[in-house]
Amino acid sequence: MKQRTFLLLFLFQLSTHLSAMPLQGDTLFNQTDNAGRKTGWWKQYYPNGAVRYKGYFSAGKPVGELIRYYDDGLVKARMYYYEKSPRVHATLYYNNGALAAEGWYMETSKDSLWKYYSYYTGKLSTEESYRNGKREGITRKYYDTGELLEEVEYHNDRKHGNWIQYFDSGKPRLRAVYVNDKRNGPFIIYYENGQVEINGAFSENLMEGDWTYYDEQGSVKMVISYREGVPLNPEPLDKIADEYYKRIQEAQGRYPEPDETNFLNIEKQ
Repeated sequence: MKQRTFLLLFLFQLSTHLSAMPLQGDTLFNQTDNAGRKTGWWKQYYPNGAVRYKGYFSAGKPVGELIRYYDDGLVKARMYYYEKSPRVHATLYYNNGALAAEGWYMETSKDSLWKYYSYYTGKLSTEESYRNGKREGITRKYYDTGELLEEVEYHNDRKHGNWIQYFDSGKPRLRAVYVNDKRNGPFIIYYENGQVEINGAFSENLMEGDWTYYDEQGSVKMVISYREGVPLNPEPLDKIADEYYKRIQEAQGRYPEPDETNFLNIEKQ
């Protein structure tokens, strides 16, 4: 009689314990199939107990929306996986909760159009087009006010084609050409009134030929001749030309791309 009572008590306690296990609806978390692959709903945690990611898996691969979190609970990324498709739509967030970027992956490589947003203003800062993880097409950067700042053409992840910078008024500030990631051909800088400020050329990333410098009224200030990047008449260069060139180098807008570390390959974690 005592053994029967003990068995009934044990079965009751076991039933209570099972009913207290973590569920999503009526589904257990963190299950594997007969092949040891993730299946069903999964959650992983940071050492502090906060959720690292949660999502649904089939045969070890995410299906539908998978959400990654920062260790303070804010959403880091929303990844939408399409069943039987290598394409993944991603929306990434800064650690202040603001939108950082949105675009597509082909498995783990960027593909199609990607948009990046400013951490400080929330406005669109950069647009890039990708093909199988490599930049392809025109990359555009924007001022915080929304006006176009820069356009650069890419081919096979290399700068190849026109490079144009703009004043925030929309007028061109610089026109140049890249060939296989090197400046080649005309290199022209403008004043905001539209007058040419510097007119020169590059060959294989080296200044070549006559470089002419103008004032805002269009009068020639000086001409410096180059051969393979070396000035042949360097006397006026030290005070003026170096300053011009430094300004152009600094003018290229640089926008930090959101760090995608830990956004991908979560099925391996």
